[in-house]
Amino acid sequence: MVENRDGAGGIIGTDYVINTAPDGYIIEYLTSSTLLGYAAAGKEFRAGEHIDPVAGINQSQTLWTVNPNVIPVKTLDELMDHLKANPGESYATVGVGSTAHLTMLKVAGERGLEVEHIPYRGGSAATAALVAGEIGLIAGGDPASALPHIRSGAILTLAVSGPARMKSLPDVQTTTELGYPDIITVSFGGFAVPHGTPQEVADVITGWVKGASEDEAFRKRLEELGTEVVFRDPATFIADLNANTDNFEAILEKYEVK
Repeated sequence: MVENRDGAGGIIGTDYVINTAPDGYIIEYLTSSTLLGYAAAGKEFRAGEHIDPVAGINQSQTLWTVNPNVIPVKTLDELMDHLKANPGESYATVGVGSTAHLTMLKVAGERGLEVEHIPYRGGSAATAALVAGEIGLIAGGDPASALPHIRSGAILTLAVSGPARMKSLPDVQTTTELGYPDIITVSFGGFAVPHGTPQEVADVITGWVKGASEDEAFRKRLEELGTEVVFRDPATFIADLNANTDNFEAILEKYEVK
């Protein structure tokens, strides 16, 4: 049974998991952004200490997307000019301390932009607000929720924020191609269990995830949703999660994210 416990960039769901008995009956989908949320909130949280990641499954490049009826631009250059000329323009992300939020703080700080952050309870909520015209920009947004609306023409993607173009949006250039190599917001995720879950149970879950990662139909389905299969074993997943958090701590401290 799948139970959604969204909010606070994944912290609400993760708090539930870490306070659950480590009996193997609770498995969480955990993302790199969630750990950043804990850091932004001033909470100590380390993968492998407070929760046990058992397998990474995917990695997603993110999108810079606008509602052209709200922010009338067609390129990333035009967006930067618009933000410079319109201090106080708002942008949405999936939460305070998320990868996208911290990246935008860095972008704005280095370019002298004054922007207002509007955090939403997940990618679907942010995308719905963008489509409705409640906001004009999602910085580093979730491809899965955005793709149907991009294809319908309701919203416009200016760039893919990652190292390579997306198979599901092959004509959209990357931020690096467009001259913004500092704008990279890649999110990755996988499965985790409460800390202290028996190793033999964790190993079984790791095996399930590895098997799924090798299934061609599964890989194709994830590509259709705007992400790609990247399997990480437990040690690699833990190391990458903690390294990603460490890399963003300087931004957290510099901009005093709260």
